[in-house]
Amino acid sequence: MKIPSQLVELGLAIELDCSTWEYTWSLQDRMKLFSNPEGNKLILLYMKPLGKRVKHPKNEKKQNFTKARALYSKFQGFKSDDILAYKFDDVNLKEIGKANYICYRSDKWNKPRVDYKHVFKSKPTVYVDSTYPHVIVISSSKLRVTARGIEG
Repeated sequence: MKIPSQLVELGLAIELDCSTWEYTWSLQDRMKLFSNPEGNKLILLYMKPLGKRVKHPKNEKKQNFTKARALYSKFQGFKSDDILAYKFDDVNLKEIGKANYICYRSDKWNKPRVDYKHVFKSKPTVYVDSTYPHVIVISSSKLRVTARGIEG
């Protein structure tokens, strides 16, 4: 599984409970929560750069940026000034279990930052990169990022 080059920022990850472990991040850890533009994968990244930020990657289709901006606006309730693209070195994702819930902090709908807890009904699969343990992907065909938040 590859990490998408375009990531839609949803907020700051606070806690992830998985069938094999539970982890809580402090604000100093700066673990950010992203989605792919399609809204069916959650990606948690430690924000000390693992990938290289690229403003306008040459090989990306313009419609993908449109999808990413639309998802950001739907979830956050306001337009994005910029959708950043990332270029990641190869990552080696390993399945480690099923996600039970995720807690995150977001300023969606122009509110002050609020903490949210999403309990997964579909029990999506959790993958962790064995090279960079600060890359986590949560994936399920029933997972969706919507205007209401994370669903599935």
